[in-house]
Amino acid sequence: MAETRQGQINPELVRGWIASTEAEVTDLAVSAERTQAMLAAARKRLMLYHELLAALTKAPVRVSDQELLIGRSVRDRTIDAAVAILGEYQRPMTIQELHAAFIRQGKPLPGRGTPTNIVAHLGASTLFVRRGRGVYALAEWVDDDDRLDRDDGKQPQDQRFRAAH
Repeated sequence: MAETRQGQINPELVRGWIASTEAEVTDLAVSAERTQAMLAAARKRLMLYHELLAALTKAPVRVSDQELLIGRSVRDRTIDAAVAILGEYQRPMTIQELHAAFIRQGKPLPGRGTPTNIVAHLGASTLFVRRGRGVYALAEWVDDDDRLDRDDGKQPQDQRFRAAH
């Protein structure tokens, strides 16, 4: 039974859901790593075949990103997702709020999927400003003091990230 006598959800049931989902996430992560390795090997093989063809025909062979099925980088996808989320909420957000929004909206998380991995990608872009410890906003909002002041009550600091940060 999912509910206790007071109509609340049984914590043991929720713990079971958590354990089951953690196992599923682990299995999917292993599967994704295997798939990525197979994809990288297939791309390498494809490039070698193109090089072989070029050597046999003594003519250069152009290979496009579309032929190799190379999409946008993880960094680009992470930055685009963060811009979309901040744009939707129209206010600075803590990294925990951004991380939760990534999860709620089904956006792919970089690296191990922690908030720190998101920060690493935001730090490489001039599209974001750091408003305080763990609080991020869109750089285009710098002149919009009303919006920037709607963060979690901390005083704005306007510290721009640098790629080396």
